[in-house]
Amino acid sequence: MLISQKMIAFFICSTLLLNNAIITSSVERIDVNLRDQEIAFTFFALENGEATLLQFPDGENILINTGDRSSQNKLDYWLNLYGVDRISTVIITKEDSGQIGNLEHVINHYQTRQVILSNRLYGQWKGNHSYPNNVAVQWWDSGTKIELSSDVKLEVLYNGTAPTEGMDFSITFFAHRFLFLSSYGTDSELKLLNEKLQDVNIVKIPNYGAAQAITKKLAKHIDPQVAILFNMNSIKPNENILKLLNDMWIDAYLTKEHGTITIKCTDDTYEIIHIHPKGKE
Repeated sequence: MLISQKMIAFFICSTLLLNNAIITSSVERIDVNLRDQEIAFTFFALENGEATLLQFPDGENILINTGDRSSQNKLDYWLNLYGVDRISTVIITKEDSGQIGNLEHVINHYQTRQVILSNRLYGQWKGNHSYPNNVAVQWWDSGTKIELSSDVKLEVLYNGTAPTEGMDFSITFFAHRFLFLSSYGTDSELKLLNEKLQDVNIVKIPNYGAAQAITKKLAKHIDPQVAILFNMNSIKPNENILKLLNDMWIDAYLTKEHGTITIKCTDDTYEIIHIHPKGKE
């Protein structure tokens, strides 16, 4: 278990083990204790923006987005709490401040060696920003397939250039498939509706769950078990979207309410642990 002292009972649903444990943020260090054929996704509770940590058994760390610049101290806090001092790769899915705000800080402080940008971002950034010579900067287009490890596959499903679009991709690990959505709108929806997404377990909702972040048609096409919504103080989650998720029996985790959320996966099970913000029970 992640935190053996703080755990509640678990239940079995088909081949999935959903072990929903709650701990407080007063702990000094969290060790996800990954073994072979295990990985962990952690969705950080930032004041503004989104950042997701992907951890591997060999100690490699990948960060998906870096949060808003106003949340730099909180990002460092969570990375330190999870024992992260190196991040090999940073993936930025969109040029919004909530995704890219702390990119240069992460590169300079966590020995990053590779930065992946959306197509639109790559064109904007390659001539305007300088990186250390040992940092490789590249972009992944629609259809790109990458092996992050022998058991972890990433596929880019859509990479749009409109203001409401970014890079949308899935990460598959044995029986689990995580879908990271950054785009919303007609073009991206049509593309995603033509993808086979029925095996998606967990989806990260785009645009902090604001109006039009996801339609009923797309939500039904994906039909996940869990939805993750990050926080941006200037954007309030849409009540109709929250109701849609509830009506579809999709467990919605909002980082503002539930805190930082870790999902630890084995080859056929996963467990969810969330750390409440200080002062909450």
